[in-house]
Amino acid sequence: MEDVALAGRNARVRVRGNGEPRLVPLNALVARALRDYLPTHPAIPRLENLFLSQRGQALSIRSIQRLVDAAARAAGLPKVSAQSLRHTCAKNMLAETRDAGVVARWLGCRDRRTLEKYLR
Repeated sequence: MEDVALAGRNARVRVRGNGEPRLVPLNALVARALRDYLPTHPAIPRLENLFLSQRGQALSIRSIQRLVDAAARAAGLPKVSAQSLRHTCAKNMLAETRDAGVVARWLGCRDRRTLEKYLR
């Protein structure tokens, strides 16, 4: 919860995981959706995750993958996955910025050469 900053026009979220934590910008649609969601977020002591399972626990990576898979199937997009969304985002950002260093940092890649898999 502390990693979400929705104030003003520069909504961002701090992503932690592999590599250095990084700030990821959020577009207006995502920022609005989070603003709508936050008042419904249950207050569970000692658990500060933004998205929770039905049991009030942090969502696992596999749970997120299943949610994306289900949404893709419901939309009639059988080849869409969490990973394909990441690849598409990276390709689009690279095409727009033409700056592999920025895209690598945004994705949390330790090495710019890792971006090569997004260029194929």
